Amino acid sequence: MIATVTLNPALDVTITVDELDLGGSQRTPTARRRAGGKGVNVARVLAQQGIPVTVLACVGGSIGEEFAVELSSAGLANRLIWTDNPTRVSRTIHETTAGRATVLNEEGVRPSDDAIAALGDLVDTLPGLTALVIAGSLPPGLADAGVVDLVGRARRRGAATIVDASGRVLLAAADAGATLLKPNADELRAAAETAGPVASARALLERGAAPIVVTRAED
Repeated sequence: MIATVTLNPALDVTITVDELDLGGSQRTPTARRRAGGKGVNVARVLAQQGIPVTVLACVGGSIGEEFAVELSSAGLANRLIWTDNPTRVSRTIHETTAGRATVLNEEGVRPSDDAIAALGDLVDTLPGLTALVIAGSLPPGLADAGVVDLVGRARRRGAATIVDASGRVLLAAADAGATLLKPNADELRAAAETAGPVASARALLERGAAPIVVTRAED
């Protein structure tokens, strides 16, 4: 079984219009609302492939409740840690005429130390864990040590660890010996400022990372 960790979950709200009238007022169809964050997105794809997967996240407030209901409605197994911090909202305005999307992401709120510890306990106790995927942004103030701890817990269970992150989090995951790192080119550049993605990837390998997969958008 694969578990995905989303440390900065969000309720994704998508509004579709023909063309955005900047500064004006316009009617729109009903927005689509669903649980989001990179870890959740990974879980959706795995579930569509028939691969057993469980979503792990810290959530709170009425948005957290909607997040949980949508996960269950989508048939995604989940183990959620409830906190006093409200789950953030990510809003996307999709313009069909231009094929353009504008994304407005709330920052999110750092979970308490107890909530992060409870998330680690889940990694220790989930039955049949074969891989742990940590994907997406971190809320402001969450230390890299939280990612390092999760990687270490999964490794002690003999589970593969896959980290899709950016900057200092990517460096911390490399130092912790993650099984696989999966940044995009910009995220990799934020972690290791060298001449090109190959040199940056080699810099992470020298820190202790295993193989690195780098995505480069349309390239």
